[in-house]
Amino acid sequence: MNKGHGVARTVPVFGVRDYCVYYFCIKELEDVLCGNRTPGERRN
Repeated sequence: MNKGHGVARTVPVFGVRDYCVYYFCIKELEDVLCGNRTPGERRN
């Protein structure tokens, strides 16, 4: 069964710059995103 009904599906492809921006944003938001972590050694 063709569930796509003839619609082309796009798959996002990240380049090096995209991965750098993604990593930077995650590191900047790490404290907000992981606010409920248990105390311990922090890895950088």
